[in-house]
Amino acid sequence: MLADRSILLGMIVCILIYLLALTVSLSIPKGPRNADIRYLPETAQFFKDTAKLFRIRKTRFSLVGTGSFWMCSAVLRLALIAWVPVHLSIHSLDSISTLTAVTGIGIVFGALTAPRLVPAAKYYKAYLFGIAMAAAMLMFPFVYHTAVTVLLLLFIGFAGGVFIVPMNSALQAEGHKAVGAGKTIAVQNMIENALMMSGVGVYTGVSKLGVSTDASILGMTAVLLLMVAYLAAEVRRLRRERRSEAE
Repeated sequence: MLADRSILLGMIVCILIYLLALTVSLSIPKGPRNADIRYLPETAQFFKDTAKLFRIRKTRFSLVGTGSFWMCSAVLRLALIAWVPVHLSIHSLDSISTLTAVTGIGIVFGALTAPRLVPAAKYYKAYLFGIAMAAAMLMFPFVYHTAVTVLLLLFIGFAGGVFIVPMNSALQAEGHKAVGAGKTIAVQNMIENALMMSGVGVYTGVSKLGVSTDASILGMTAVLLLMVAYLAAEVRRLRRERRSEAE
């Protein structure tokens, strides 16, 4: 909404918020310093920890799941800026940003209901909501009504919230035992940001080549479906192993 009035004003507000966050972080009580830490060895250890987390099925499953969600979310937010004017004839950034925020509302409700729909012990069932999220995204090329768009975005956000929360829980629980909670969060942030940057980069590139927004969204959905298909294959392997153990 600020950018609709002044891009410079929007950037200044973002910088001020960042500085406020930085100031608040400085108030965190300092713990004892580890004098043995050296950046170069720790950098190498970080990538070893990353490899270790990918060798463990539960953390690998969660890293792929959370990474695919945030990549898809980043591309969808950007694509909506071009999609809304074409499909809904809405050109105000105020209205477009409000529509984008609807997805966030859906994520909140999805996150709140996730523990009931997908208990932590059955985190692997979350992939079903990834399928639901992708199925809803496939409808974008055929939607030309604002009310339908709002419902679609709410559903995508809700499915995404249920999709990601159990995986976050599983990742933190298993990662804490494998490499430590802080290192797990660091690896997760790297994977998610790398995938978000890759997704946005590819979307920007194909847009410059003249690919339509509808085609870009469908392409992003195809990538999400491939990742969810991998998760589904992992679930099938897990179930086969459990049946073998039961026998």
